[in-house]
Amino acid sequence: MIKGNIISARRAKAELKQFVKGVRSDGFGKYTCNIFAVNKTGYLIKLNKPEEVDRINNGVMKFLIQAS
Repeated sequence: MIKGNIISARRAKAELKQFVKGVRSDGFGKYTCNIFAVNKTGYLIKLNKPEEVDRINNGVMKFLIQAS
């Protein structure tokens, strides 16, 4: 299992918007985190766009942020 912090779907979308832009919203340089969707069996799906959160969020998935 990958280490990281569990975040809400709303936070995951906000983080993915920063990921797409490539810069952090606080102005401290390049965005370097990875966002994953995790199901209850522990299967990880790397997310790349905010729209993916809506597509797979069925209430069962949790979202994980991992700092690089």
